[in-house]
Amino acid sequence: MNIKSCPNDSIRIALIGDIHIGAKIKDMDKQLIGLVDDLRELSDSIDIVVFLGDIFHKKIPFDCKEALLAHEIFRTFSKPPFNKIQFIIVKGTVSHDNDQLKHFYNIYPNIKVVDKYSHVTLNTENRNKAELDLLVVPEEVIRNGSEEYYTKRLFTSEGDMLIYDLIIGHGTLNFVPFIKYITKDVPEDKYTHSILSSPIMISQKWEEHTNSKMVFGHIHNKISSNTGKSFYPGSYCRWIHDADDESKSFTLMDYNQETGKTIIQEVPNKFDSKFVTKNIDNKFLDDLNKESFKNLLEENYDSLRLMINPDVSIGDERVNQLKEMIKNYDYIFITDKRKKQIIESLVNKIDENDNEESFVSPINDNLCDPYDILIQTAKEYGLEEGFIKNVIGEEIKE
Repeated sequence: MNIKSCPNDSIRIALIGDIHIGAKIKDMDKQLIGLVDDLRELSDSIDIVVFLGDIFHKKIPFDCKEALLAHEIFRTFSKPPFNKIQFIIVKGTVSHDNDQLKHFYNIYPNIKVVDKYSHVTLNTENRNKAELDLLVVPEEVIRNGSEEYYTKRLFTSEGDMLIYDLIIGHGTLNFVPFIKYITKDVPEDKYTHSILSSPIMISQKWEEHTNSKMVFGHIHNKISSNTGKSFYPGSYCRWIHDADDESKSFTLMDYNQETGKTIIQEVPNKFDSKFVTKNIDNKFLDDLNKESFKNLLEENYDSLRLMINPDVSIGDERVNQLKEMIKNYDYIFITDKRKKQIIESLVNKIDENDNEESFVSPINDNLCDPYDILIQTAKEYGLEEGFIKNVIGEEIKE
């Protein structure tokens, strides 16, 4: 493994993004065993391991293969050579992790599950002995008063700023491209990501409260803020929303507590599944038959994504025909790119008008669904209503 050694004056933290145990990901067991093997090889140099949420993809039976594998992995992490490493599991999205992390509560002394906004103090003892103050921000549903809820751990009761060694969490930061555009000119206290009212974090404000970095799970691609102080390491396992060619990995961060300096390295997922995307156009659909479909299946891939292009005039009957043909194949997925066309058009419109100060946001207290926001904002930028309905319709809310 081509990894540089951790400086003697630093603490090494392994940051592992979304895994989604229970999703239809080919060779998931092999990928997870590979993760354990890599962590074992690096165990002498690691002080802390953080799972950044969405360990699970959905609620799965306690005794199914995937659940048993998850339990065996964390049982392994409680034994040598891992038992002197501190593990933190951050709770992810409600619809993914659900309540399944409760099975890991207080079972192993070196593994801590954090499902509420918390200040966590860790005493490292594997390489360097140090006391670290972490601010842990799971993705919680805050329907009202999110600003007050989060402020209580950012400032003292006297109003003094609190500084943490590291901020870790799961959720949406405001530099995520989709969010950045639909919330343009929206008051920050009105930022919400979904009908569940999961708040959007304003990275510039939170970055002031960390001595090093702010690292979140939830977004599967590797992206960072303009300052580089906040970032998503990306998912460890490749899923349907991810780019075909972006490498999957986990992140090693060496952190000097005295200077705040960090060194970032990536450890590749050596069993990363190979995704192939086929763009579906009208000709593909016209030629679609059992023979052409069979030829498609014989190509070399682990998972196949059928991407319906924006210019495809496809009705429900054809979509259902396609779904029927793939229903018995676990690793073939359909992605409707037509739904993204409205977003791309809106981004271009906003970029064209970035210098205009006359834009008035249509956001109000009663408009919190992001797709309603998207439609209203698109109208403000002059996109035709027929075009909007044709691209989005009601399908995007599924």
